[in-house]
Amino acid sequence: NYSIAFTEGVYYIAEATYDMSDIYIEDQTFVYDGEEHYAMLLGDLPVGPDGVEFTVNYDGGATNVSDGRVLTTVTVISNSTNYAHVEMTLSAYVEITPRALTVTANDVSVTYGDDEAELSYVTDGLVDGDEIAVELVREAGDNAGEYAISYSVLEAGDNYDVTFIGGKYVIGKVQVA
Repeated sequence: NYSIAFTEGVYYIAEATYDMSDIYIEDQTFVYDGEEHYAMLLGDLPVGPDGVEFTVNYDGGATNVSDGRVLTTVTVISNSTNYAHVEMTLSAYVEITPRALTVTANDVSVTYGDDEAELSYVTDGLVDGDEIAVELVREAGDNAGEYAISYSVLEAGDNYDVTFIGGKYVIGKVQVA
């Protein structure tokens, strides 16, 4: 009772779009650790049923306190054939702050008349591969007693906020038999 006519045509599937409104970056501060840092991408990149992929490129990182406030640029590029191409560039500042470093002079004990003992120290907070310059000195005196150990040179550079803990150099009395 019905007659159906077929008309040839083109079926077009439009690319879907991403909701990128939750993607952002903020100014960030990092404590010095010897590594390069960038403002990190925050929020969740959209995920589609076809495995949407994004390329994220970072430019303008900071490693040292002396770098100052560095402008970081993050570029997000979509890599999907079923979604509209997106290229989003965001910017924020990154700054490195000094790391806490403690230099502690080791206590020394000798007996009156012994040779002068070597002064040494330990560090807490020094990043692997970094070096500091430390020259320890002790309070003058050769008689039995306790003398303070301090430093004459303590150089760690701008990447460290240094705390020094002095030690004791103890010259003990000779035991007479």
